Amino acid sequence: MGMHLVVANDLETLADRLVDRLNEVPDDPFLPETIVVPGDGVRSWLTHAIALRLGICSNIQFSYPARFLKETFSLESKMGTWETGPLTWAIHAIQQEGGVDDLMRARAIADVFDRYILYRPHMVRRWSDGENVDGSLQALADHQLWQPELWRQLEARLGRSDARVFEQLTHASADEISFAGSIPQRVSIFGLTTMPQPQLDLFRVISTKSEVAVFAPVSSSSRWESVRSAWREELRFPALRDAHPRPTGGFRLNEVWGRTNEEGHTLLLDSVLATSEEVEGPPNLKGDPAGEDNSTLLSSLQDAIDHDTIPDAEVPLDRTVVVHRTFGATRQVEVLRDHLLHLFNERHRDGSAVFAPRDVVVLTNDIERFAPLVQSVFAGNPAAGVPDIPVQIADRSLGVTNPIATVGQQFLRLLDGRFRVDDVVELLAQPVVAMSFEIEPADVPRISELLAMANARWGLDGDDQRAVGIEPLGTFTLLDALNRLVSAVATATSGPELVGDRIAPLREVTFDDVALLGKTALFLQQLHDSCTQLNLLATPRDWFVTFREALGHLVFVSDNEVLWWRAIDRLCEQLRDEVELAGDYSASVAVNPADLAGLVNSRLTSTAGMPRFQTGRVTVSSLTAVRGVPHSVVCLLGVDREGEPNTLGNPDDLTQSPQCIGDRDQRSEYQAQLLDAVMSAQDRLIICSTGFDVTSGAEVSPSAALSELIDALGDLIGREFPLVHHPRQTWSEANFVIHPEVSDRPWSHDRSAVEAAISRRSQHKQQPEPLVLAERPDGPCTVINLRHAFSQPIRTFCEDRLHLAALQEFGRERGSNIPLVLDGLDRFGLRHGMLSSATCGGTPEDWVDFLTASGDVPPGVYGAASLQTARDDAEAIVDALLSEGMTLPLVTTSLDIHITREDDDVELTGVIDSLYGSTVLDIAASSSFANRFCERLVDLVVLSVASPETQWRLSMYRVSNTKARVRHLTASLTPSADPRELLGGLIKLRREVLIRPVPLFARVALAQCCGGDPKGEWEGNQARPGEREQIFNRLFFDFGYEELLDETTTLHDVDKWFASLLRSVEITDTAGKLQSMNEVAS
Repeated sequence: MGMHLVVANDLETLADRLVDRLNEVPDDPFLPETIVVPGDGVRSWLTHAIALRLGICSNIQFSYPARFLKETFSLESKMGTWETGPLTWAIHAIQQEGGVDDLMRARAIADVFDRYILYRPHMVRRWSDGENVDGSLQALADHQLWQPELWRQLEARLGRSDARVFEQLTHASADEISFAGSIPQRVSIFGLTTMPQPQLDLFRVISTKSEVAVFAPVSSSSRWESVRSAWREELRFPALRDAHPRPTGGFRLNEVWGRTNEEGHTLLLDSVLATSEEVEGPPNLKGDPAGEDNSTLLSSLQDAIDHDTIPDAEVPLDRTVVVHRTFGATRQVEVLRDHLLHLFNERHRDGSAVFAPRDVVVLTNDIERFAPLVQSVFAGNPAAGVPDIPVQIADRSLGVTNPIATVGQQFLRLLDGRFRVDDVVELLAQPVVAMSFEIEPADVPRISELLAMANARWGLDGDDQRAVGIEPLGTFTLLDALNRLVSAVATATSGPELVGDRIAPLREVTFDDVALLGKTALFLQQLHDSCTQLNLLATPRDWFVTFREALGHLVFVSDNEVLWWRAIDRLCEQLRDEVELAGDYSASVAVNPADLAGLVNSRLTSTAGMPRFQTGRVTVSSLTAVRGVPHSVVCLLGVDREGEPNTLGNPDDLTQSPQCIGDRDQRSEYQAQLLDAVMSAQDRLIICSTGFDVTSGAEVSPSAALSELIDALGDLIGREFPLVHHPRQTWSEANFVIHPEVSDRPWSHDRSAVEAAISRRSQHKQQPEPLVLAERPDGPCTVINLRHAFSQPIRTFCEDRLHLAALQEFGRERGSNIPLVLDGLDRFGLRHGMLSSATCGGTPEDWVDFLTASGDVPPGVYGAASLQTARDDAEAIVDALLSEGMTLPLVTTSLDIHITREDDDVELTGVIDSLYGSTVLDIAASSSFANRFCERLVDLVVLSVASPETQWRLSMYRVSNTKARVRHLTASLTPSADPRELLGGLIKLRREVLIRPVPLFARVALAQCCGGDPKGEWEGNQARPGEREQIFNRLFFDFGYEELLDETTTLHDVDKWFASLLRSVEITDTAGKLQSMNEVAS
């Protein structure tokens, strides 16, 4: 019996010593061995390590320190009642008795009190005795006196604290202690460098009944020897840091990063040496501090840490330690991918690979930030020469790895009663939810599209609007949207008629959507019922049961998802048990549902998902999960300011001052994790950090931790350690140079990026040749073809010749907020609806009720102004039509076109509509006209050829911001015009447009020919984008106006194609902006 300490400077050596112990046959060889490990990463590695050494790893029970101690000692001790979970409910009960209801605050206090039990047991025991002292046993400040008072109230409610339990167990004789079942013959504690003193005391108690061996890694053998030689007698608590100074001098990384490791071993040594002398120090120091011929920079760095001294000779720079500086997190991952590809290309003399994916671990302090980036970037692009790197994210949270937990988190966000349409669709898009309602995942985008068209914004029904103080609007809720969608199919009614005097049907719905809408309605009803139940006041225990049931109604659990559901079951059971441990609280106290939802959501976020280590792939993990586990290649991501832990502490946490040996803080833990990562690298250490601001490009100084490492490396090589800087873009030429610090080959593996870089170089060297395609044989030609060629030649070239029809402008994001103002497109739709009604013989007022019920206008007074403006615009255009002698309803005709041109061997077909007698009528509720004017000029020419006996005339009506409110523009061919010649010119333009991007732009050309500001039409302003901003134009002519004139044939093409037609057109414009070319020339 007794406690034995084995120390080594790497886990491989410790595993050898552990296996030696396992080979010693115990009294009962059939009893399982018990090994206590810090986490799943070490457990997985150790399992493989034992199997490699013994040929098999079986009959071993792995556990974790707190769990093992709780399971070992008798339940009579009630150990665990004072953990964060039960404490939260007990503190909340005391809060409510005092008229306060703040569950999140209760949990924060419980976290602090749980830490006191482990790191200030002497302080809280004094609190139990009625003394109000701090960690140094001095009197507490007045503003902190509430803490011991609350502690004593908790003891009155929960019984003796765990700190008191630890004390009684530690000082009891072996015969007085009752254990839960039989004690293991042997207990091996592996891979832990630090443990709170109360846990060490309990393991000392266990060592009176069992053989306890601690296999503890140490970063610096020299520092450990100093700690051991300085031990004289058992520590007296509180063991303040100021009273036990650390060794000074030595290697700088030990000075700044080594405190946590040293203090952990101080406590370990104290626990063992106080009871026995069974301590095995490091078998030998790691290497020779003077250096060896085959030593590397990495091994020299590790030797310097181990020996706590710098070698006398300067260490040559090599490729074993590399620090990359990049633009942002994504480039960090891209750079790391390229570095790993270089490593995977290294070969031994026999041609075998030096490194494989299983040899690599990627560690980060922010796994949730980097995990999706790694998954995306490491997928590579094999077609472009970037291989796929197999990767496994090892330790993400339950809410990320478990689809049902993900649904649970999204579901909890809906309990605020807003039911934002984006959140609802996101929930429905989860496969386990869609399958539950027999919806195919591919149908969810259509559901989202329908709800957006029906103006669903937030709320299931009007009650949700009323709950936030809004009188139900009859629009914008999900139920309102469903009513609009279903009524469009169930009735033949369309705008402006209402169904049931309140529903505005949506005409875009098809019969194929009916079944989908029915399933969506079932989903929304279930969502409503579940949220209603969870928003009722209930005791925590009942609420957790209801949450589980509600989640079960939303998801489909197949045989493959049973393990996912069991994880939810375990979490709900754990939450219920924590409430039970708090006493009678759960049976009597109702809790705010929002607080309960926040608590469950935080647990889903913080609970670890299923661990995945030793998969044969590149392992991506947090710094904690595989701490100290050796790998050939260790990569660190996010070693920058953003990744450093927050050093601002909790002002109510009394462990922050005064500080004792063994105290843990985020900064020291982070430094210790980095030190363990450096020591665990066997062949290569790769560090990636952000070195440049993504927005400004300015250099960003390294984080404190990275600066400390760079300085330490500089000490070894005798000069400033060189960093590898990378450009912002993957296609930058600097991305294809050779970095001798890494490889003898060019850096990037991306052929597509190489091609882009070469292309950019050629563009800088010379003006690229104009794009000209071979002429295409004449085929059928339609009026629409001529319209598009004349009004939008660049778009026509892209769509009809390059087949870029899929290239569209980005759609508008409607979002989940009820609009209070209309954007330009919505205002056009509003005016168009009213104008269409008016020209068909109705009145603008017919549309007011319909538009209000549809949600196409903002509610109440916010939409009244828009409605009035649209009504005034429609009435002004109607008045203008009537003044021209037209009658309402406006009845127009169309003319079929069939023209055969023998000289061109072209057959022109099509239909020209909106004819009112001999007038080509064009009415629109907008102020823009250029493209449409050009199209209608083509119609004017074609009609003059098809029916030369008629004097055709173009008449356009547009909304105007002038006092007249209407802009009336007319055009007709001059008496001297030759329509057939003009048509021939249009057909030639059509051919030209199909072989090259002709730099013709309707607004610019009209301004050049008929008066205006061509530069303003090209470059635009804040109120109105210019033609340069149109996506097809940007593909070929992304220039300023002067460069456009200098570098392209714009002026020549305008004169050849536009001016030749416009000279034959007489124009009148009531706004005075557009003139005939003859008038402009004069």
